[in-house]
Amino acid sequence: MELRPGNSPPTPYPKPPWDTSGRAVFLPYVTARRDLELPRGFEPVALRGRCMGLLAYVVYEPPSPLTYHELIWMPCMVQVRRNNRTIRGYFVSFMYVDDDTTLRAGRELWALPKTWANFEDSKGQVAVSADDGTQLRLEYASRLPTLPAKSRMATLQSSNDGVVQFRAEMSGKGRPCRASVSDFDSEQSGWRSFKSARRLGPMAVELTRFRSLMMAPNLLNIG
Repeated sequence: MELRPGNSPPTPYPKPPWDTSGRAVFLPYVTARRDLELPRGFEPVALRGRCMGLLAYVVYEPPSPLTYHELIWMPCMVQVRRNNRTIRGYFVSFMYVDDDTTLRAGRELWALPKTWANFEDSKGQVAVSADDGTQLRLEYASRLPTLPAKSRMATLQSSNDGVVQFRAEMSGKGRPCRASVSDFDSEQSGWRSFKSARRLGPMAVELTRFRSLMMAPNLLNIG
């Protein structure tokens, strides 16, 4: 495996669950169903042809088992059928990271499409340049006080063995913030849903500090 400048040699990744800490920004979007690229059997959760998407920037900091930057594009929630039950979760189209160990773990454990990217992180902004040619700059700011926040997150991804469910429980301190994306460029077709998406106003959510427990992957037998 190629080593990146400033990146430690590849090491065995930790066995989940992962007890992680860090900070994050979440930007909500309205996406068009017609512009989605989804695996076979994944049905988008849509209303009148529109879906709820999320762009997320996450920084995992000590004492997390792995420390790295991450940019995620989730164009919609999806649902699959299992034993007459409907299971929902976000679908991850792109996930960029700057650590080889978490890249391998994401792909091998949770079937997440992790790709290498460089992150230039400074106060209130980050510039991302990915191996697949994607580039993006995110700026965010807030002077509001933080409040306690709790949430749960689940994703559904397709793998050779079936549908893999990722689950996480998160708590921390959060606040509304203003956020904007600029200098975006990508030739990847999966970003089409982002290019045509509409922001729900200028507001986003900033977690100034969080703790998240990432559960072991759950392989769903769909039928």
